[in-house]
Amino acid sequence: MDSLRNILVPTDFSACSKQAIRFALQIARLSGARLILYHAVHPPVSTSVSIMINKLIRQMRLDAERDLKQLLLNMPELQQVAPQIILEAGFMEDRLPELIAQHEVDLVVMGTRGASKGIASVLGSNTTRVIEQVTCPVLAVPEKASLAPIRRILFATDYEPVPSEKVIAPLVKLAQIFDAEITVLKVDEEERGALTMTETLGKVRLQLYFDRVRSSYHLTTHEDVAEGIEDYIRMYPIEMLAMMPRRHTVFERLFKESHTRRMALHTNYPLLTFRAS
Repeated sequence: MDSLRNILVPTDFSACSKQAIRFALQIARLSGARLILYHAVHPPVSTSVSIMINKLIRQMRLDAERDLKQLLLNMPELQQVAPQIILEAGFMEDRLPELIAQHEVDLVVMGTRGASKGIASVLGSNTTRVIEQVTCPVLAVPEKASLAPIRRILFATDYEPVPSEKVIAPLVKLAQIFDAEITVLKVDEEERGALTMTETLGKVRLQLYFDRVRSSYHLTTHEDVAEGIEDYIRMYPIEMLAMMPRRHTVFERLFKESHTRRMALHTNYPLLTFRAS
């Protein structure tokens, strides 16, 4: 990825989705990317009579058009990038993969509630499903996320396996856009004191990928990886967290844990996720 060309922001006009738009606008300004605002209207699942469905969809579309006009009035800075607006009937999660391919989307930016009860709970079911379904990188922006410049991005990784340069490119590009440092953190669940040979090779590959940005590499130990990440962030504040949830890894578990179990990741900063394939 030589540049960010197209940024897609699904919106439901809530406060958290508006914060996502503001954050995406910041990226679009710095990168020159096209901003696409997307809203899907659909009737409640319980609606069964076709006449009622069509009437309800028409009314919901009118309401959405009104909300979009109000959004543009309340956020005049959007006029600086002249966003493309897509308003259609359907379910957002079902339509996103096709829209991403059709519009060659490089980054999806979504709003989240922000909380401290586990990543999946923080992100909400919609954002979590999108992260799991699409291959495009997803940037989840909490409602209370700061719009201050990004100076430090924490990339939490286990080094095994290291993603390809193509997969890691969005992280590098965001670091370049913000002139930010990438801090690479590995949290071991048991005290070892050093990386394995495979992990060392993974670290070397990342160093090659990050040769165009400032980067540093850190190893810490904690019996709970999420709490280990949080402890590190308490000592060394960041503005963005990046993770790559993969099957059968500790990072996938961070997204799958029960909402009732506190995973200790306070996400008042954006969370960038990208998939290996």
